[in-house]
Amino acid sequence: MKSFILLSAALVVGVATIGCEPKATTEKKSEITTKSPQGTTKTSIDQKVETSPGSETRTTTEKIETKPANP
Repeated sequence: MKSFILLSAALVVGVATIGCEPKATTEKKSEITTKSPQGTTKTSIDQKVETSPGSETRTTTEKIETKPANP
């Protein structure tokens, strides 16, 4: 019975080690503010790249905030 428990534990550890792929994540954030007579525009861009041995996932989020000038 004790050897069965040890064998089960070794199997779980082995599967967990094989199933976890190493991933590298790169993030880049930028912000641009533009002022004009019509108002202010603020653009925020977040870029994220996740790379694993078999694939690459790129995510880009852009947020634009516009504030009109006071009349």
